[in-house]
Amino acid sequence: MNFKVLKAFKIVIVHNVSFKEYYGPERAIIDFLRELKIAKLLYIQHPLPPNYKDLSTRAELYVRGELEKSIKAPSIRTNDLRLIVVYNALATLSLVLLTKEKYDVFIGSDGRNALIGLILRKLGFVKKVVYLSHSYVKSSDSIKNAIIRSLDKHCSLSVDFVWNLSCRLVKIREKLGVPKQQNIWVPVGVHPEDIGLPKKFPGSNEKKRLAYVGTLVPGKGVELVIKAMPVIMEKIHNVELLIVGGGAMESRLKEECRKTGMEKYVKFLGYMKYQKLMNLLSRCHIGLAPYKPDTDNTTSTTDPLKPKLYLAQGLPVIITNFPETAFEIKKNGAGIVINYDERELASAVIRLLTDPNFYEKCSREAIKLASNYLWNKIFERAFDDILRE
Repeated sequence: MNFKVLKAFKIVIVHNVSFKEYYGPERAIIDFLRELKIAKLLYIQHPLPPNYKDLSTRAELYVRGELEKSIKAPSIRTNDLRLIVVYNALATLSLVLLTKEKYDVFIGSDGRNALIGLILRKLGFVKKVVYLSHSYVKSSDSIKNAIIRSLDKHCSLSVDFVWNLSCRLVKIREKLGVPKQQNIWVPVGVHPEDIGLPKKFPGSNEKKRLAYVGTLVPGKGVELVIKAMPVIMEKIHNVELLIVGGGAMESRLKEECRKTGMEKYVKFLGYMKYQKLMNLLSRCHIGLAPYKPDTDNTTSTTDPLKPKLYLAQGLPVIITNFPETAFEIKKNGAGIVINYDERELASAVIRLLTDPNFYEKCSREAIKLASNYLWNKIFERAFDDILRE
């Protein structure tokens, strides 16, 4: 990769943020480019309800890796998604034009932001547009679904590159007619410094910590974990479930814990900043990712973050056979793949916590698998494709 050329680039990154502690591909790209000290980097983020009350768009301008200016757009207070979409589009256009720069690359996370990149390219303010696609979004509303699919197809066929988080997305874009050289797999990764050491089997008197990281909404599987806890505790004592995240189901889940007597064994820790989360996971023993198989669940086409975080800390992962990453975990022996069933989930936890050799083997393989997904290597390959054009 020609780092000298990339360092001279001016790049815009735009994405929507659902909660303050979010850390995903967009933030990882920012860290990668700041470390390279590229000429200019404009990072625009659009906060989304319900976790944000102030929906004002924010921007950060970095020059050679250092923050030069922070900008906040005028406030907007509404829950009308249509107004929010229009506001965000106008805010992105205004902030890019305000810098009085012409940018080499515009990276838009999701179709709406990629569309603004295409407008800026048409106006001559951007040379190349990258559509960073997390998933193939579905909606039970047929009209809304038609609009989403139409926007996705238009952006996929019009941008210079589509960065897909999963191989399933690559195949979807192939069917749409996206040329192979523009249809790039850019999976979720971890930082080299986040790779921990393989775990030792927890001692008999040691508290066994199960970790669940994610939003507390239907489809993510947190309710299955709580249902499985009483079954697990029949066989394994001294178990604690740590739930990191928040969402609409939190109150109901806490009530469920009270009803089943699991209240003192389940801790709701809320959202955490990335480094604090990684420190917590380093003290856990098993990572849980029991996604619910559902035709409307976008997890089937994305590369979810939490399994990679678990793997990086050497946690054997228990995951349903729904997301693409489950097959990598099974193939490499880095955990146990289950059906969406509370008994299977409980059995998987019990097996790991009663078989020291199996547990430690899974932990070693988890570290090996995570080491194949380092952010810096992933982005070097992705930007190399742009530089070759």
